Amino acid sequence: MKNVTWYGQGSLRIISAGKCIYIDPLWIVEEMHDADIILITHTHFDHLSEEDIKKVIKEDTVFAAPQDCVDQLKEEFDHEMIVVLPGEELDIKGVHIRVVAAYNVVKTQNHPKENNWVGYVVDTDEGKYYYTGDTELIPEMQGLDVDVIFVPLGQTYTMNNVQQAVDAAKASGAKKAVPVHYGEYEGTASDVQTFKMLLGSEIEMVQLPRVK
Repeated sequence: MKNVTWYGQGSLRIISAGKCIYIDPLWIVEEMHDADIILITHTHFDHLSEEDIKKVIKEDTVFAAPQDCVDQLKEEFDHEMIVVLPGEELDIKGVHIRVVAAYNVVKTQNHPKENNWVGYVVDTDEGKYYYTGDTELIPEMQGLDVDVIFVPLGQTYTMNNVQQAVDAAKASGAKKAVPVHYGEYEGTASDVQTFKMLLGSEIEMVQLPRVK
């Protein structure tokens, strides 16, 4: 997965078909200014960071984000912005993107379903990449038929336990599972090992190094 960079939490940089796509850019280590597309999942500070967006944005960057995120972004940036809702599909600069709901079922105060916050399935050269966003295991994951899932291992605000992350990977149909959203505010290195063990041989776990 040489086309993916992980900066921590849910911050991803994906290169596909000559396009550079960021999801929830955070802790960007240098001025990049290479973003063709920026996808934002929700308004929490570790997913919508204007400071880090400024490091990756360029003149023709296009944003896609839920309505409350767009409202916040417009205060700082004068770029094309697409408001997304769960269930939608869109093409941005030749990149096909599916919008998937992201919410808590148990810890509903963290990510309420009615906020219409999201995750994304991005069609890449290497297959369909699904970043779940901040979510618990939800029915909308079932049958997405993706190749790779980027799934949170934090258990305070997202999944209720590591087994839920495993169940999410299986529900999505992913062949590979990449743990994210651990090692800073919640989730530990030992959770990663538990995740790998529980996945068994059915799904390959890929642990990306965090760029610092």
